Amino acid sequence: MNENVVCRFKERGAEYYRETRKNILAEMVKGNLIHADETRIRLHARQPTSGFATFREVVYFYSETAKEA
Repeated sequence: MNENVVCRFKERGAEYYRETRKNILAEMVKGNLIHADETRIRLHARQPTSGFATFREVVYFYSETAKEA
């Protein structure tokens, strides 16, 4: 696939799940504990990610520009 096509898929996916992500984060901040994991992993060749979790929810943040640990 063309890189531009892949980029558009990612943008559309992010937009589609924006409200879901917002709702998950809202539920997380209602609780008493959030685990913040600063460990960087690579799901793809160029996408470091870090995450936050509670006992019921987890959310990951992808970044094209994140520095490697």
